[in-house]
Amino acid sequence: MKFFAVALVPLQHLLNLRSEFMHMPGAHQAVVFMVSFDMPLFVFLAGYVLFGREGSNPLVFLRRKALALLVPYFAWVAAEMLIQRVPVSDWPTTLGWAAIQPHRAYQMWFLWLLFMLFVLFTLARLVSRADMWLGAVGLAVGLARFLPRTTTAGLDKIVLLMPYLVLGYLCAKHRTVFRRFDGWIALGGVAAFAGLSFVPQVTVPVQFVTAVAGITTVWAMYRLLPARVISMQAWAGRRSLGIYAGQMVTLPLVLVGSGWLGVALSEITTTATSTLLAWALEFSAVTRAVFLGQWPRRTAAVSTVAATSLPSVSPPSAVGSPAEQADQ
Repeated sequence: MKFFAVALVPLQHLLNLRSEFMHMPGAHQAVVFMVSFDMPLFVFLAGYVLFGREGSNPLVFLRRKALALLVPYFAWVAAEMLIQRVPVSDWPTTLGWAAIQPHRAYQMWFLWLLFMLFVLFTLARLVSRADMWLGAVGLAVGLARFLPRTTTAGLDKIVLLMPYLVLGYLCAKHRTVFRRFDGWIALGGVAAFAGLSFVPQVTVPVQFVTAVAGITTVWAMYRLLPARVISMQAWAGRRSLGIYAGQMVTLPLVLVGSGWLGVALSEITTTATSTLLAWALEFSAVTRAVFLGQWPRRTAAVSTVAATSLPSVSPPSAVGSPAEQADQ
């Protein structure tokens, strides 16, 4: 599902940012449709895989998230500054604005935003770890959308997406309960999304319900896929951070054709090249850490020694693996 979500990102950018395609008939409507559920899906999945990995030390948790998200955020912004030929004298100003205003970070805003959502999640759990409290925090942040809209410090994105992080986390925590009703949930979600997709999303409640229905619809679709097809997508889905960031670098270089056929071909070339770029960055420990947020952990080395000296002990969990770090 992560690969599905990240593959929609270059498609949105093709239709919403590129003059070659953005004025085509139906382009705006397609973007509105994808925006209605894509980023909520991304954040929902981030909350879902967070359950069980939040740890007990909030400072350690946030330090790891800063390494996994903020370091790549600034690294990709710096790379884009080089590509855009920003004068060296303007680098401090550009990076300074990126630190406090993600809207001025060359479309890399999602990495900054996700870290801020984890900060809010951590602060909420410092007060109480009760589900009702966490749900209330998510609801309270979401209700801030009824206030006058502001893009200051990315607040518009925070209040838009925080409820989906909480929802994903709580769904993961109580997934055994939901599984008893998964057929009805899938049917209801698909039906609601099909109906709401034709309703103008002019109110906050309609937008939220549409996004949740869209998330449920994607999940329902993936329930029907063969395990082999899901595994193939999982290889790329674990590289979603690199694909998300890399597509802004590769997209202008691999545009193909014109019209809707050009959009389809450019979507394929952009997704493929950004996936290959993310894969290539894994071959160096430095680029893997700086651009993908996959830092080596001392616990991994200790576990390796323990497993070697005590072969009868159960294998260590994949806490420090690239896959787990990509999930987080």
